[in-house]
Amino acid sequence: MKKLLQLFLFLVSLIFTHENMIVVAVQGAIASSLSPVSSPFSSPISASMSAFSPGFQLGSEEHTKKDPPNKMLIAIIIGCCSLGAIICSLFCLWIYYRKNSHKSTTNDAKNSDAEKGSGLAPFFGKFKAARTVSKEGSASFMEYKTLEKSTNKFHQGNILGEGGFGCVYKAQFDVGSFAAVKKLNCANQDAKREFQNEVDLLCKFKHPNIISLLGFSSENEMRFIVYELMPNGSLETQLHGPSRGSSLTWDMRMKIALDTARGLEHLHEHCNPPVIHRDLKSSNILLDSAFNAKLSDFGLAVTDAAQNKNNLKLSGTLGYVAPEYLLDGKLTDKSDVYAFGVVLLELLLGRKPVEKLAPAQCQSIVTWAMPQLTDRSKLPSIVDPVIRDTMDLKHLYQVAAVAVLCVQPEPSYRPLITDVLHSLIPLVPMELGGTLRKLLIAAFTILCFSFTAILLSLVCLWKIHRKKKKNSEKLLTQADDQSLEDAEKGVALSPSSFFAKCKSLSTLPLKGFASFIDYKTIEKATKNFDKINILDESGFKLVYKAILDNGTEVAVKKVFCLTKGIQREFENEVKLLSRFHHSNVISSYGYSIENETGFVVYELMHKGSLETQLHGPSRGSQLSWHRRLKIALDIARGLQYLNELCIPPIIHRNLKPSTILLDSNFNAKISDFGMAGGGGGKEGGLSRSLNFLGKTGPIAPESILNDMSDVYAFGVILLELVLGRKALEMSEVSGQECLVRWARGVLTDRHVMPNVVDPVIRGTMSVNHLNQVGVIAYLCLEDEPKYRPMITDILHSLVPLVPVGLGGTLTV
Repeated sequence: MKKLLQLFLFLVSLIFTHENMIVVAVQGAIASSLSPVSSPFSSPISASMSAFSPGFQLGSEEHTKKDPPNKMLIAIIIGCCSLGAIICSLFCLWIYYRKNSHKSTTNDAKNSDAEKGSGLAPFFGKFKAARTVSKEGSASFMEYKTLEKSTNKFHQGNILGEGGFGCVYKAQFDVGSFAAVKKLNCANQDAKREFQNEVDLLCKFKHPNIISLLGFSSENEMRFIVYELMPNGSLETQLHGPSRGSSLTWDMRMKIALDTARGLEHLHEHCNPPVIHRDLKSSNILLDSAFNAKLSDFGLAVTDAAQNKNNLKLSGTLGYVAPEYLLDGKLTDKSDVYAFGVVLLELLLGRKPVEKLAPAQCQSIVTWAMPQLTDRSKLPSIVDPVIRDTMDLKHLYQVAAVAVLCVQPEPSYRPLITDVLHSLIPLVPMELGGTLRKLLIAAFTILCFSFTAILLSLVCLWKIHRKKKKNSEKLLTQADDQSLEDAEKGVALSPSSFFAKCKSLSTLPLKGFASFIDYKTIEKATKNFDKINILDESGFKLVYKAILDNGTEVAVKKVFCLTKGIQREFENEVKLLSRFHHSNVISSYGYSIENETGFVVYELMHKGSLETQLHGPSRGSQLSWHRRLKIALDIARGLQYLNELCIPPIIHRNLKPSTILLDSNFNAKISDFGMAGGGGGKEGGLSRSLNFLGKTGPIAPESILNDMSDVYAFGVILLELVLGRKALEMSEVSGQECLVRWARGVLTDRHVMPNVVDPVIRGTMSVNHLNQVGVIAYLCLEDEPKYRPMITDILHSLVPLVPVGLGGTLTV
C-alpha cells in the first residue's frame, strides 16, 4: 500500500509541474502576441485560420485582451481532467489489488487445506466452531447448532432413512431450502476414516450423476454430512418398499441404469486417479424429484493409488460383491461393473439381490436369474410384473444381454463401464437423456441436401458469368427444383436442360451422381476388355480393371442383360447408386449401355472382396483382429446409412462377403445393389436370391425381407470374420453344413469360444471383446426378426471395440 501512496504523490507532483509549464507557455504566447515586431516563424495554423476566416487577425488589440484568461482557463481544465483521470485509475488499481490479494490468500488457504484433507485438518483440530471459506465444488464446515436447528433437534419426524451408520434427516435451512443430513456415530477409527474418506472424495467430484456435498460438521464423537436432498429417496426404497416399483416405468428404469453407468464412468474413466466405489447397490443410488439417479455413500470408495498402498479390509454388501473380491480380495473397476449388473437385474426383475428361501437358506438374484436370462422364451415371464407388458421385447433382450455380461464370474469377461454405457444409450428415449445421434445425422443430411441445391445454382451462375454468356434472371431462378429432380434420377445435366435452349453452354458435371459414359471410353479404358484386366467373374457379369483418360483407376462391371430380370437389376443398381453418397457404400462414376450389355463404372477397390481375403489363397492372413472389427464396423455404418438414413430406406437383400469390397487401407464398402430395394419389396429379384443362395445361407429364414434380413446377413458375416469359416461348407460326414446352425451352440459358451476362432487371430484378441462380438452375432442370428437388434444398436455396441486409430470411439 505504501508503494501505491508514493506512486500517487509522484504523479500529483508531475501534474502540478505540468500545469506550471502550461502557464509559462501561455504567458510566453501572450508576450509574443503583444510585441509589435512580427515573428519570422509564422504559425501554419494561423495562416490556415486566416485563409478560412477573413478578418481574423492574430495580433489584433481586441484578441490580445481576451486571450490570456482563455488560455489560462484551458490550462486549468486540462490539469484538473488529468488529475481526475489519474485518481480514478489509482482507485481502480487499489480495488484490483485488494481483490487479488484476498483471492490469493483464500486460495492459498484452500489449497493447503485441500492437501491436508479438504479442510478436515482444522475441522478435527482447534477450529471446531469456525466456518471455512468454501469454493464451488467444495464443502463448507457448518456449525453444529445450525444443523440442530435445521433438523428441529434431529426430530424423529425428520428421519428419511436409517442404516448401520446412523440416520439421515431432512433439514430446512432457509425458506424453501432443504437438504439431507447424515448423522454418523464415529466412535471407532474405521468409522472416522470412512467419514473423512467420503468428504475428501466428494469435495473432488462434480458430476450430475454423483451426489453433491453441501457441508460437514462435528460434535463430540458424532459426524455430520450435508447432501442435496433427493425427494424420491433411494432406488431400493422405490423398488422394494411399499410402492413395489409402481412409480418406475420401463423407460424410467432404463434412465436410472443409464445415469448410474454415467456416474460410474466418471469415477472409473475421468477421475485422476480412478475411483472404485466398492459399495454400489440400490440403497446407494438416490433419485431426485425427476427420478434422475445419483451415486452416494463413498465411505468405502478407494482410488487405484490408495488400493496399491494399503491392505484394504473386505467390505461391501452381500449380493453385490464380485466373486473374485469375495474369494481373493482382488478389487478392480470390474468389481463395480459386477455390482452394476446386479442393480440392472433388480431393475429388470424387481427382485432383491438376496432373498430368503428358508430360515437358513438364501439365494442370490444372479444364481436364480442366469439360466433364464439366456432363454428368450422364459425371459419375458420373469421380469417385474409392473413393467411386463410395457417394454419393447427387443430392448429387454439387449438389457438382459448387458446384465449377463456384467455378472460374469470371470472379471476379464465383463465389459468396461464405458462399453455398458454405449450399449444402454440407444435404449433410452431421447427426452430422458438418450442419444441425439440419429436425429442429428438426419438433420445434417437434410441440411446438406438443401445446401447442395443452393450450391448447384451458384456454380451454374459462376460458370455462365465466366463465359460471358448470360440468360435472363427469370430463367436462372427456375433452376433449383428441376436440377435436383433430375439429379435424383441419376440423369447427367447440362445447362441447356433447364436454361431454355442455350445449347452452346458447357455441361455441368455433378460430383456424387452417376453420369452416362460413352461406350468407346469404356472400351479404351479396359483395352478392349482384355482378359488380363479381369478382376472377378461370376454368373452374368465380369469385372475389369480400367484406367480413364485422366489417369483414374476404376473398376468396370460388365453385365450381360440377357433376361428382363437381369436388366431390371442393372437399372435398379444404377438408379440407387446415383442417390448414395457414403464412405462405406461403393461410389459410382457412371454407366453405359451397348446392345444387350450394361456397364457400371465404380471406384477401384485394391484389396478385392472380403470373401477373397477370408477364403482365398491368403486365408485371412492379412486380416488382424482389429482389422476384422474395423471391417464389421464399416459394414454396420454402411447398413445404417441404407436402412435408416436413406429416404425411403433401402434393404440390400444380398449382403455377403463377396459384396463387401476393401480398399487399399482395408476400409470396407458395400457393393452390388442389383437386388436392393425399399421395404415394399417391389424392386429387385427376391425369389431369385432365395433360389440362388438357399434358406440356410446368408438369407434370413423369414419369407418377407426387411431391414432385419440385412441384420441377419450381417450376423453371418460377423461369424465368418471371427471363425474364418464359410457360411456354407461341405462336410465329409454330413454333406453341406450351415455355419449358423453349428455356431449357435458355441457363441454362448465362453470357454469354448476362444478355441474355435480363426487360427490366424487366435490368442491375439481380448477375450472380453471376443465374447461381446459373440453376443452381438448371436442376437443378429435370431430366427424371429423382432428379437434381432437394430443396425444402429449394433453400431453402438461395436464402436467401443475398435481402436481409435481405426475409427473407434475416443472414450475407450
